[in-house]
Amino acid sequence: TAPATGHGSAVNWDDAICCVIPSTQEIVVVAAADASTPRVWRYNPRDETWTDGYNGAAAITVGDPFELACDPETEALYLWMGDGNAAFGIIGLRSTDKGATWGIYSRAHFDTSTGTLSRFRVAVQPNKPWIGVGATSAGLISTWYSEDKGVHWKQVESNAGMASSAQVDVAALKSGGYIVAYDEGSGVAP
Repeated sequence: TAPATGHGSAVNWDDAICCVIPSTQEIVVVAAADASTPRVWRYNPRDETWTDGYNGAAAITVGDPFELACDPETEALYLWMGDGNAAFGIIGLRSTDKGATWGIYSRAHFDTSTGTLSRFRVAVQPNKPWIGVGATSAGLISTWYSEDKGVHWKQVESNAGMASSAQVDVAALKSGGYIVAYDEGSGVAP
């Protein structure tokens, strides 16, 4: 199924990302049409219903990168996106009501001197630093960690010389660790 204002609507949604709220198993979907404000829906698998959430932000437009995560401790939702401001790079929004309302909680500056940050992925675990991995348009892949739930990020490592189309991802492991994966933009993992 799809929300009436979502996939089956007349809007061409260019970017979309989702995450699961652990206690309810509800799926939160955030999508945006090109140069638009984000739109949020929540799907409840128990009764198979969609709920419209947030529809637009106060002067905030979605840009790359675009990531969504649910804090396993508080179940707050975190949305990271480019804010078009070179001084910051990424704006962080937080929702404590399953995506109905959002507030700015962070403006993070990442070293984008080697191109604009074109992808950003985050993995979260309870009582552990959060891990973020990003790729720039100039082929730099970097890994960061945050000890304050994404308000501040510290760089752990970076790898230069990748293609501008490099893909990155990060996932939390049940063992408590993280795995970071990327390709060189050629479709071959290192």
